[in-house]
Amino acid sequence: MNQLARLAARVVVPVLDLRPGQPGVPEGQRERDPWERARELRALGVGGLILFGGERETLAEGLEALRAAGQGPLLIGADLERGVGQQVQGGSTLPPLLALGATDSPELAERVGRALGAEALGFGIDWIYAPVLDLADEPENPIVGTRALAADPARVAALGLAFVRGIQEAGALACAKHYPGHGGTLRDSHASAASVEHSAERLRERDLAPFKAAVEAGVASVMSAHVAFPALDPSEVGGGDLLPATRSRVLQIELLRESLGFQGAVVSDALLMDGVRVGGLSEAEAGVACLEGGCDLLLYPEDPEGLIEALMSWAEADPAQRARLEEAAARVEALAARVGPAASLDDEPRALEVEVFVSALTRLGTAGAPLQAGDSVALLVVDDDGQLTLGHALAAELSEAGVEVYPAGLGPEPSEEARARFRGVAAAHPRRVVAVGCQTRAWKERAGLAADLVAEVQALPGSGTQLVGLCGPYALAGLVSEEVEVLIAYGDAPAAERSAASVLLGRAEAPGSLPVPVAGLRRPR
Repeated sequence: MNQLARLAARVVVPVLDLRPGQPGVPEGQRERDPWERARELRALGVGGLILFGGERETLAEGLEALRAAGQGPLLIGADLERGVGQQVQGGSTLPPLLALGATDSPELAERVGRALGAEALGFGIDWIYAPVLDLADEPENPIVGTRALAADPARVAALGLAFVRGIQEAGALACAKHYPGHGGTLRDSHASAASVEHSAERLRERDLAPFKAAVEAGVASVMSAHVAFPALDPSEVGGGDLLPATRSRVLQIELLRESLGFQGAVVSDALLMDGVRVGGLSEAEAGVACLEGGCDLLLYPEDPEGLIEALMSWAEADPAQRARLEEAAARVEALAARVGPAASLDDEPRALEVEVFVSALTRLGTAGAPLQAGDSVALLVVDDDGQLTLGHALAAELSEAGVEVYPAGLGPEPSEEARARFRGVAAAHPRRVVAVGCQTRAWKERAGLAADLVAEVQALPGSGTQLVGLCGPYALAGLVSEEVEVLIAYGDAPAAERSAASVLLGRAEAPGSLPVPVAGLRRPR
């Protein structure tokens, strides 16, 4: 392999997909052993791999063998915003970052980051694609939601820097994303071209502020967004589309590097996303454009060999372009050199999950009378995502306390039979607890509940109803009137449900502070 090929491979970060069925691998390649494929990519000299899946018992050993199979360091990155368990079976899970925002505790955020970094390194993962430093200030944003820390840039900066500090003190690498701020979009950049239409002044004062603080604090890497910011770079790419940040020299070199002074590595968001290919580019063309625009690592191409070939051709065509590739490859080496030995686990992540959910729980309105043994309650579960276990931990906690629980649930596109049961159980009981689940996820392309589920909740009586949001506040907007007590748990993990049950039973307070604006959350009476 010649030097140019090694340089081109060094900036590419393909997928290592260990999930059953390998959903992140192109269909024609799914029959292959993912470890065999990873060894091929290692032999090519790729700078890293983005991990999906794996099992606690075998992952670290497999990754160690993979690293030993080639020359030079190999970064293993993963989306671990909600803990190692977000990707790896047997790993610990953490609450969504918005729950940390509700605690407003930098000390707790640092402990969470440190525990995450230490556990990740123990599994063989050294590069953590977190924290999200986008602002949660757009209720209709379909992709940020509970992944962000708050709407206020000062709170995001304080908590985000603590989280980064914890990860990096543990020896792992943090990644601030999605620069320069995905919070103001109304579209999901996984599925389409997206843009933020805010003024340059607002972007600099609000969206950019947490990233500026992260740069000043020494964050190891920054992930660029497939989002256009016409007030900062109005460049067009054809067909009326605007240039996304991942391909913008103005945003990545002039602003991030020269104005903000960032010296670390910039990684693109995933190249399989539609938002980077605006203007009709192929994946390889988009990858080259990202490198030219200032990215040092190119994340998650579906055809890494094709991308490497395109990078080689681009670099061969012009000495300045080869110099840009050499610069990027050098930053990859410098990033890998920052990985430290794993710190000890000062905090058990599973205990931290409980602590965060308990500290984050937020009440809107006047507390209702606590549920007691002998009370009967309709538990109405509204599940926007078709989860099989939503509400189970909540029901179990109430039942164990002696409350008679009468459940009914609605999932996506509920049948008329399900609707009739839901309405019947609601009408039969003067006390009702409505548990709402609505996750933020890629390609969902909306922020809140489906319209038919909204209508069912809005039709419930206000008197005697308590709403438990196993989701972010924005997903609850307009569901209930001002007379209804609302408890926001920020997530749908069993620990979140148990924390809400403790408040409903009068055993705990709801100490969290709302991390996003409250206006418009509830309907007038």
